[in-house]
Amino acid sequence: MSNKHIAINWAVQQTKNTTGFVYSDKFFEPFTNFDTRKKITKELLARNVIAWTDTRDGAFLFRKDDSRLTVESDGRTKVGMWIEDEKILMLPATQAI
Repeated sequence: MSNKHIAINWAVQQTKNTTGFVYSDKFFEPFTNFDTRKKITKELLARNVIAWTDTRDGAFLFRKDDSRLTVESDGRTKVGMWIEDEKILMLPATQAI
């Protein structure tokens, strides 16, 4: 099993086992190629997980259907916000896939 598949399976399992989101500060670290990161993100989305980069090597992982996550995109850039009660997490703007 490749590192890519290990990361994807780990992310899917972690998001199934949480009531919120998961943050990994090293999620994308083994993947220096940005095309590989995009492929991982697309495959996770197909498996109902949103992987949102922290602009370095980490990622926020959300369930796709979580109503606390709001994502907006103009087709080139996407922005996101996680709102739970009075807590707000502004996600960094990133390139839309």
